[in-house]
Amino acid sequence: MVSGEVTDGMKIMLGDAPLAQKQMAALAYEDPLKAWTAEVVGLYLEPIVPSPERIAAFQRLGDWRRNRDQLMEVAPDLRTSAIPTQIIWGDADIIFDTEPSLAWLKENLGGLRGTTIVPGGMLFFVEERPELVTDILTTFWADLG
Repeated sequence: MVSGEVTDGMKIMLGDAPLAQKQMAALAYEDPLKAWTAEVVGLYLEPIVPSPERIAAFQRLGDWRRNRDQLMEVAPDLRTSAIPTQIIWGDADIIFDTEPSLAWLKENLGGLRGTTIVPGGMLFFVEERPELVTDILTTFWADLG
């Protein structure tokens, strides 16, 4: 990502929604043709690529080497947190490794109250299944009492 290849591809995809559906949306959505219309492609990608400053900010955001240290730094605070937390994870997510990610979250979220696995859910399943997420969170909040 640091090389600029991803953002160069995003610039191309802004004018080619079918390419964006095939190259990006297919990584994160169960139904990329429905989820990533030309309008949605613009909403996601236009803010990232208009200037070198925005591209650099996006590259910093996606730099796991930089961001991992920040996450590890706050891990002790997360472990002692009593803030009620609910994990909702799509089991078809191909961006994040499910087992190690869930293990890390379960070990480090002190306020964890529950984990829900969404069969077939990819990274952005929340956009595709808002009613399901609403039901899960409504139950979670009601149980807090």
